[in-house]
Amino acid sequence: MNRLIKKKKKKTGFLFGICRSIPNAVSSLKTGAWQRSAFMGEELNGKTLAVIGLGRIGREVAHRMQAFNMKVRFFFFRSKNIFEFLQ
Repeated sequence: MNRLIKKKKKKTGFLFGICRSIPNAVSSLKTGAWQRSAFMGEELNGKTLAVIGLGRIGREVAHRMQAFNMKVRFFFFRSKNIFEFLQ
């Protein structure tokens, strides 16, 4: 169970990193060319998240992202359809 929690946090962290351009900001900071305005990032509110596979990890990531008012869509391999995620 502990590994499952770590995986959910890691996937959520990746999403935050991408939205806030954290990898690019770190690279810029290391070279000494910090430009704050270039790394303001995107808001998650109102964005759509696609989750491929709705197993334990995908379901928990979808729940966490709904807390940020994101629209969540998922692809479930067994049904081969795209659905809106409902609790």
